Amino acid sequence: MGDLEIVDLGNGFFLVRFANADDAATALTEGQWLIGNHYLTVSRWTPGFTPSTATIMSTTVWVRLPELPIEYYYDDVLYAIGKSIEVPLKVDYNTSLATRGRFARICVELDLQKPLVSRYWLDGIRFRVKYEGLPVICFTCGCVGHQSTDCPISVIPTNGTLAHQPVMQDTVAMDQPETRYGPWIQASKRVTRGKAASNIGVQSIAASGGQNRFAPLQEGNGIDSRLPADSL
Repeated sequence: MGDLEIVDLGNGFFLVRFANADDAATALTEGQWLIGNHYLTVSRWTPGFTPSTATIMSTTVWVRLPELPIEYYYDDVLYAIGKSIEVPLKVDYNTSLATRGRFARICVELDLQKPLVSRYWLDGIRFRVKYEGLPVICFTCGCVGHQSTDCPISVIPTNGTLAHQPVMQDTVAMDQPETRYGPWIQASKRVTRGKAASNIGVQSIAASGGQNRFAPLQEGNGIDSRLPADSL
């Protein structure tokens, strides 16, 4: 790893400057970074950032594409699928070689203000999406950071029964909201703890804490290093 500079911006935010762009890409897309039992949320720097008023608007996660037919295991196809979910950053290199077998895997940058995309269409077939490293997902509206019992979209009608008004991600006719999200959307993944010295960094803001702050999951080997030109 090359030189880096860490600046404490206050309010739990840090700016990390890298001399090497590859190191910045590694910090952004690899990890589930832990320091002192706290997760670090890693994202790219945005102009006009103010720590005192900032909120976590995006995070980087790995998504799985279970049951994707092997004939679609090409980088251009996987990036296209990633764009239908959010902003794709990387493809698991073992995935693109069709060596993983059970599922394809893409690293994407999520907008935490939007409901998660739970499904996508490919050649007339609908496939599910699973997310790694997002422990709190609302199965009513599909947003990250709260559970169904605390969902602001749930309302109490005058008859006293609970009704839900989830935000839909696609326009499938007669689709029931309870089938759109569920525990199946969360992919289980064991956290790997690394050394603290290597667990800090990205050419962006990293916020540490225990409240709704998420981080990308680590897959230390076999990652396609070819990033889009505007990804850093």
